[in-house]
Amino acid sequence: MSYSKLGKFFALAALLGAPAFAQEFKFDVPFAFTTGSQTWDAGNYTVSLSTGVLNIRNTLTHKGSFLMTTATDSHAKADGLAVLKFNQYGDRYFLSQLWVGLDRGAALRKSQAEKEQSKGVGPVLATVKASGR
Repeated sequence: MSYSKLGKFFALAALLGAPAFAQEFKFDVPFAFTTGSQTWDAGNYTVSLSTGVLNIRNTLTHKGSFLMTTATDSHAKADGLAVLKFNQYGDRYFLSQLWVGLDRGAALRKSQAEKEQSKGVGPVLATVKASGR
C-alpha cells in the first residue's frame, strides 16, 4: 500500500473514530499557501479539528483535504480565538498550526517543499484569526 493510500486510510479511520463535537471555523486567508503537496489559493476556508485530523475546505471551490496532525505545546497560543499559523519563506506560505481556544493546538508536519524552501533560513510567522464559526 502506498504512503498516500495509507495516509488517507488513517485519516478516514481517525475521522470515523473522532468525537462528533469537532468545531468548524471560518478563515479568510489573504495569501496562497501550501499544505503537504497541495497549493491553495487565497480565499475563504472552513477548518475543523478532530482527533489527529485537520479538515480544510475552500468555501468557493469546495476543494478540501484531510491532513494528519500532532498535538503541539507551542507557547504562542491564540488568546482564546481560533487561529491558523503559517511559516513564511519569502513569498511562500506553509500552513503549520491550528489553535482552537487557549490550549488546544495541532501541528502539521513540514512538507518536502517546505523543507527545501527553509534550507538555511528561518521562517517568518504569519497568523490568520478566525472570521467566524
